[in-house]
Amino acid sequence: LFGSHPRNTLYTVESLAVNIARNEYEVWKGFQFQGGLLYTGKTGEHLRHNIGLTVSNPTKLSGTLETEYMDSDTLLQSSSKNSKDFKLPLQFGIGYALTIDGIITIAADYNRYQWERLKLDYPGAYLQEAQRFSLGLQYVSQKRVQGQMREKLSVQAGVAYDQGYISIKGNPIVDLSATAGIGCNLTRLINVYLGIEVGRKGSTGKEQIRERYTQLSVGVTLKEFWHNTRKMRLYN
Repeated sequence: LFGSHPRNTLYTVESLAVNIARNEYEVWKGFQFQGGLLYTGKTGEHLRHNIGLTVSNPTKLSGTLETEYMDSDTLLQSSSKNSKDFKLPLQFGIGYALTIDGIITIAADYNRYQWERLKLDYPGAYLQEAQRFSLGLQYVSQKRVQGQMREKLSVQAGVAYDQGYISIKGNPIVDLSATAGIGCNLTRLINVYLGIEVGRKGSTGKEQIRERYTQLSVGVTLKEFWHNTRKMRLYN
């Protein structure tokens, strides 16, 4: 894991023609291991069950704080020092999917992040557990190609409940969302996808800022069939 968190401050005094910018960059890096287990099996001819588990270990991100002062395009001063370490909590998830005749899939997923075990250095600030629950449905239309049934069109819909790790006056910030999408195999190697998500985050009744959002997703997938897949009967 790696990345940076920038902060910018502008100091302006018009009477002295002073215009100085302070740019700060917190740069973080670390490693986190995630393990998973998947079981799949059939009960009868028409029903297939999939159960999955994942877990990620708590880890520490080490960071540095880089600061620079700029006057227009001129660098006035720069410095770099070690920043306080940032900890990521234990994370685990479980999911289940039921597929009927290879056409209809009903799936549920739960994830939990144990932020409440971590402490902050800010007085009066606390973290709480974060969790997310998702429920989805997919319908797939198939057609016969060279004696085999292949997916042609897929339609998906789902809802999600997301409780963040930030709490305001004892009330968590909750994100409720719904999604819908459609995917299509244009050719044997090309798949396209179009999806939309609408949601609401926060509640004014709990003295929070309420945000409504809409997000559009467009995707193109290029599939590659590896050598000897016909012989091995494996398709990627």
